[in-house]
Amino acid sequence: KEGYLLLGELLERQGAELLAGGDLEGAYDSYRMVLLLDVATDERKLPRRVVSDAHFSMGVVVQAAGAPSEALECFGRAIAADPYHTSAHAGSHALTVQTNSVGEAVEALKASLQTLHSTAAWASLVTA
Repeated sequence: KEGYLLLGELLERQGAELLAGGDLEGAYDSYRMVLLLDVATDERKLPRRVVSDAHFSMGVVVQAAGAPSEALECFGRAIAADPYHTSAHAGSHALTVQTNSVGEAVEALKASLQTLHSTAAWASLVTA
């Protein structure tokens, strides 16, 4: 199990470095490999944090590439993998407001607040 975790974390780190360097395609491929690694095993071996971070990061990549609807889907998958992923909640809300779906953003924010009821999670959400 440690090998899967180490490889997942290395791919995640590689994706972050590629994204920081502006290589959107390379970053996307790295995050995609994290997700493929997770489902390629008989039982999912990567922690949900690694999986949710990969979905979130893919959302950041596709948003930067100009695909807001795909980014929203990625943020949604990150939230499904980890309902407390505050960055995914914040990214989803910000993107929904940017695409002029204010009513939709308000409803999503209400749902997030029900999930993120702790003060620390709320502070993280509103400052993201």
